[in-house]
Formats: sequence, C-alpha cells, structure tokens
Amino acid sequence: DFERILPGPNRMYPDTDTPPTPITEKTLEIIKKRMPEHLGDREKRLASLGLPPSLVTTLSISRHLRVFDRIVETMKVSPGLVATTLMGTLTWLRRQGKDIENLSEETLYQVFLLLGEKRFSKEALPKLLAFLADNPETTAVEALKALQISPLSMEDLQGVVDEVIETCYKSQYVECSIDRVMGEIMKVARNRIDGKIVYDLVESK
Repeated sequence: DFERILPGPNRMYPDTDTPPTPITEKTLEIIKKRMPEHLGDREKRLASLGLPPSLVTTLSISRHLRVFDRIVETMKVSPGLVATTLMGTLTWLRRQGKDIENLSEETLYQVFLLLGEKRFSKEALPKLLAFLADNPETTAVEALKALQISPLSMEDLQGVVDEVIETCYKSQYVECSIDRVMGEIMKVARNRIDGKIVYDLVESK
C-alpha cells in the first residue's frame, strides 16, 4: 500500500502527485503589467515632465500620484500646476482646517477638467477646492455657480480693458500705471481668466 508522508522533516520534496503548472509568456506579461512602477523609474518619469526635485520626491510616494497621472495624461494642463496644487495647495488647505479627505480623486479630476476648459482661472483653485472640501456633496460645476465664478471670454475681456484704460486716461487726477489699470480690470476678471492673459493684453495697449 502507498503511504503518504505527512508534512514535516521527513517530507523534503514537493508533492509529486500534483502535475506542474506551466507559466506561459502571456502569463508573465500580465504579471509584469500588474507590478508597481519602480520608484526610480517613477522619479525619472516625473522629472521628465519638468517638475522640480522637491515635487518629484514628494509626489512619487504620494497617494495623489494616480490622479496626477490621470490628469496629465488626459488634459492639456501644466504638470507643474497640477503637482503644486496636489502637494502644496491641499497641504495649505489642511493647515487652514479644511478636511481635504473630502476631496475625492474624481472631484480633483473634475476640477482640472473645468480648468482645462477655461471655465475659471488657476488663481481660483484654492478658493474652489476649499469650498468643495467644506461641501463634499457638491460637484465642481455646482461649486463654480455657488461661488459665482463664470468664464470671461477674450472678447469680453477686451471690452473691459478698453473701458478701464479709457476711463483712466480721461481722469485728470489718476495716474494710469499698468498696476492701477490691472487692479481695476482684475476686479472683474479675477478667478475668471488667467491673470497673465490679462497682463499681456494690457501691456500690448
């Protein structure tokens, strides 16, 4: 009669009753694809996007890396702005007492999706994210409406710039410096269009 030796020091070899399971090349490829990216490769990839070493180091081990990759791969937004927002602005908001755990990956993605569509300016990011942290049931679109932030077209901006400059030059007691003109324009344009776009337009006048 055959007697199977129970596991222990007397059973030194694999079970010979079970046939070997072949590992195909296809299986190996699947395993490789599921393996996490090596930290060194991850840091090189982030550095190739133009991120400074400090952001590369923190982002490479951050839980926000996945949403960063998703945003950068699918949108035409600055990787530097995305990384600074995720690693800097969110940290600042937490120190201000905001519960940033309320900002889900999907919420962050939708915020940058609207930014990429020029629905608001990058200067509005802290204000918008703070509102969403306080109101986690609110969507990014709803938050913009609640904050009364609407996009400003180039045509409308042109009109605002022309009006402010004309008013400034008509006044005999006001110095029409670019800082003064910018200050008046940004009362209308703030959070609605990128400040650099405004400055470049004013400077061209």
